[in-house]
Amino acid sequence: MRDSANDAFFTAESLENLSEAVVREAIQNSLDAAERTDGNIRQVHFRVHFVPSASPDVRHYLGDLFASARENFERGLSRPNLGSLFGEDCGYVVLEDFGTRGLTGGVEEWRLEHAEENAFFSFFRAEGRSGKTGEKLGRWGIGKQVFPTASRLHAMLGLTVRHESPDRVLMGSAVVRTHSAAGQDFQPDAWFGCRESRGQSGVARDRESVHRHVCGKARTTARQESRPFGCCSVC
Repeated sequence: MRDSANDAFFTAESLENLSEAVVREAIQNSLDAAERTDGNIRQVHFRVHFVPSASPDVRHYLGDLFASARENFERGLSRPNLGSLFGEDCGYVVLEDFGTRGLTGGVEEWRLEHAEENAFFSFFRAEGRSGKTGEKLGRWGIGKQVFPTASRLHAMLGLTVRHESPDRVLMGSAVVRTHSAAGQDFQPDAWFGCRESRGQSGVARDRESVHRHVCGKARTTARQESRPFGCCSVC
């Protein structure tokens, strides 16, 4: 059993303003993934959409999404009752970028040694590892942890559109603490996706699933976009 040490990098002393850190990290990731024009110019459009009080249908959606693991989150976050987070106190922020490559790489990869060549794996599954090299901004694999740190549920959903197959991928993750629930011990990691035969959580890749889980709920522009872009929703 283990607890993630990444929270230690984002204490009150190291982050004077968490909202600034979230935007800064997101923009940095967008610039690193920017597609270059013929003149070697990078042009990225970045959008932040903050909803401090979610609509009733979004609150209902998020409540259903976390219902099966409600006790795990309460134990893992040491919060005896998460009811308020799915009520009127429920909010979220959506970060979108356009003009990037998206999170490229095999979406079924789980081997840590392949982190440097797989941006999708590095973002969602690698802890303390990064695929960034050379001139790219930030190469320690820690900065991305600011997203779950900014979430009261320590959770996020990520949607990427890219040129390779599958061209539209949705996945979610959360990191709490090791805990016990219903007489069973659990690791801190949680995943949102499609259950695979080998017991691991895969990704949602068909357009119907993507639209049902994100596009119609978090006011993203994914349903209008066919070019590569990225979207991260922090609950």
